[in-house]
Order: sequence, then structure tokens, then C-alpha cells
Amino acid sequence: MRGGPVEPRPIFAEHFDVGITPPRGIGRNGRCKLTESSGFPRQIFDIEADPLELDNLTGRHAIATVERDLVNLCRSTWDSDALAREIDASQRRRRFPIEARAAGRHEPWDYAPPSEARQRYVRRGALLPDVERNGYLAYPPSSGA
Repeated sequence: MRGGPVEPRPIFAEHFDVGITPPRGIGRNGRCKLTESSGFPRQIFDIEADPLELDNLTGRHAIATVERDLVNLCRSTWDSDALAREIDASQRRRRFPIEARAAGRHEPWDYAPPSEARQRYVRRGALLPDVERNGYLAYPPSSGA
């Protein structure tokens, strides 16, 4: 952020969303990116040579050391089973208010203008002389007092 050189270091991310059963862990170290999940096959890509991530290098001898190191880094960074339990519990806690509001009688809070609202407000396109002649608000006739 200050414009100085950036030391290369491993970068980690996780993805766990509604509808995705096992969390996915992503680790990047240099030009290699690993995606790992207990529910999907492992993927490793050389993102400089293959930016569209079309050639999965998992299990290839030439990348075995990098793959092993990335897997160990990812697994030492997070426990995917514990992460899945924590996120699921968090999502359940956040759903509680939604479910509580769904029970019982619904009371809408949206504003419903009175039926004569068309006569009570100056609308776009109204000509000023007409507005002045009609009055800004349509008051009931006075009782003559």
C-alpha cells in the first residue's frame, strides 16, 4: 500500500456458501494455485502459464513438491471439517431472526398513501399557474365561519 516492494508469501482463501456442502480451501504460493475440498477432486494450476486454469497439474511428477508444500500449507492454515461446522452454526444463528419473523401475523411496514394522494402533492410536470390556482393542498371548503 505504501508503494514498496512486496515480499512473496503464500495466500489463502476459503469458500463456503449456502448450497455448497464442503468448504473449499485455496492456497497460492508464487505461480501455483491449489484448490482443495473434501467433496471435490484436488486441482492445482500454474496460473502464469495457464491463467484460464484449464490444465489441472495434480499428481504430475514435475509439480509433486509444489503440490505437497501447498497441501501442507493449506492444511496447517485451517481445518476444513471444523470450518464447515463453524460456518454452518453461524448460518443457522443468522437464520433464526428470519424464521422468527416468519412465525405469527405479518404486519407490513410499507407506506400506503391515502387514496386522495394524487390531489395532495405537486407532481412532476404540473404547471405552476395550475398548482397555484388549485392550491398546493386540496383543503375542504370552509364552513363560512
